[in-house]
Amino acid sequence: MQIDLGDESLVFMVLYGPIETDARVLKSIYVLNEMNIPNVLFSCNSNTNFCSPSSKHINFIYHMKGPLCLLRFHYDVVKSLFKYRNNVKFFYIHDYLNVFLCPIIRLFSRKRILYDAHELMLYHKRDCITIREKFFYFLEKISIHKASIVVAANEEREKLMRRHYKLKTTTSVMNISIPREGNLSCSKKGKIIVYQGTLMESRNLSFFIKSHLLLDNDVKLKIIGGGPDIEYYKKLVSEYKLEDRVMITGRLSNEQMMKESAECMIGIISYPFTDLNNIYCSPNKIFEYASLRMPIISTSQPFLRECVTKYHIGECIEINAKPQEYASKVNEIFNNYSSYCLNFCDFLDAFSYDKETNKLKRAIGDIMINSRA
Repeated sequence: MQIDLGDESLVFMVLYGPIETDARVLKSIYVLNEMNIPNVLFSCNSNTNFCSPSSKHINFIYHMKGPLCLLRFHYDVVKSLFKYRNNVKFFYIHDYLNVFLCPIIRLFSRKRILYDAHELMLYHKRDCITIREKFFYFLEKISIHKASIVVAANEEREKLMRRHYKLKTTTSVMNISIPREGNLSCSKKGKIIVYQGTLMESRNLSFFIKSHLLLDNDVKLKIIGGGPDIEYYKKLVSEYKLEDRVMITGRLSNEQMMKESAECMIGIISYPFTDLNNIYCSPNKIFEYASLRMPIISTSQPFLRECVTKYHIGECIEINAKPQEYASKVNEIFNNYSSYCLNFCDFLDAFSYDKETNKLKRAIGDIMINSRA
């Protein structure tokens, strides 16, 4: 793909995947734009109709999948980075899938690198870890020290990564949504529960589908996202004859997802306790739901439990909860809806977009000051 970058000095940002569905990357581009720092985004299989907020966008389209697709993307990115190396202000590498680009970049450039670790790759020996996860942990372990600064998704993850990898320069920036207009009241049109995220059974989504049988017929469940188990969930909906009460939209852009969620009344957050990444999660969803003034039903990871109970913005359920317990929590929220809406302003003040983006701006400012001309 040919693109004219001119003589402008740009931040080179790399994302493996489509930009329109990645709220964290979108936020980082908005921050660069707010700082008046020109940037170019390298992504793959982004929606060609989506207008990326980046100054320039190089989008590789592939018809292959899996490891071959990732290798081809890295090959194309490295070729482009080498070709346009004189335009680089600094490199902004997103997610563990791209971390091995850090040592490769160091082979031909002395420009500084910001590595944003979307996930926590560390694990205990007792954790249920796949060979794939062990492989990418190994890549992160041998690559991460080539980054000038590492950004983690919350303070707990930052501490763990800093100690384990013996890192010197780190910060944390939570997955707080970009403020947006919409239905910000607790007045909704119908009793709709929404789940946003990856559709995989490790998140126990079949539990919520089966448990829906215990709720009143006027309660709907909207499942937004794509994933390896989407066809299984469609079959499950059909098997339980819930087609008129459970909707599966498939994968949507972040903007479409928020529009679909705006009229819903309860948001589901569900993660397993299989590894440190899931235990120390602080997902976009809790902030996206809160921005819509939507009470939450969540699994009981430490951060999620603290937020939900301290601010009374929802209810927690245990990972091994019975369907009756879930149905009881749903009815509790519906029957006392206004009481769960009282503290969203306090929650959003405590975890504000401005506070988190200011930390990212300081990290970017530091890397800009120390970058070579």
